[in-house]
Amino acid sequence: MPVGRSTQTFTIALRKVKTALRLPPHIVTLASAFWLLTWPAKLSTYLVPSDWLVRAMGEDTGLEPATSPLDEQQTRHAHDIADAFALASRYTVLRDACLAQALVARLIMSMTRTPHAICLGVNRPDTGKPIEAHAYVMAGGIVICGGKDLHKYTLVRSFRSR
Repeated sequence: MPVGRSTQTFTIALRKVKTALRLPPHIVTLASAFWLLTWPAKLSTYLVPSDWLVRAMGEDTGLEPATSPLDEQQTRHAHDIADAFALASRYTVLRDACLAQALVARLIMSMTRTPHAICLGVNRPDTGKPIEAHAYVMAGGIVICGGKDLHKYTLVRSFRSR
């Protein structure tokens, strides 16, 4: 790597660290957990039988992404987790990892005892391309992860936390 390029990389990394130090510590901790746990979760989507994954997602509620109403503390937790997830997802190199991210979000939401639902949706593009699948997590009316372009997807299954 040329010297100028390594200096530029170091400057960018230093700027990122300074920005992270200005964030609340619990957001940085949650973002780090999301980022680190997404890798094994992505691997599990390939290695673990799908019926096991379905059981791990929670109670099947069909087409109803119903979650219990959130109290004030749960709402705060949900917003913090969504913020941390948004931060972590900006720095991931994994692509097409929405199911893995939803599984990680479910784990974190369960640890904070925040009611949530994993939702699975599909999109059939008009251009003859194959069907696209997407997973996202909701808590109350808050989108925890996978919220980008939700309007494109039709809900086909929802799993509520137990």
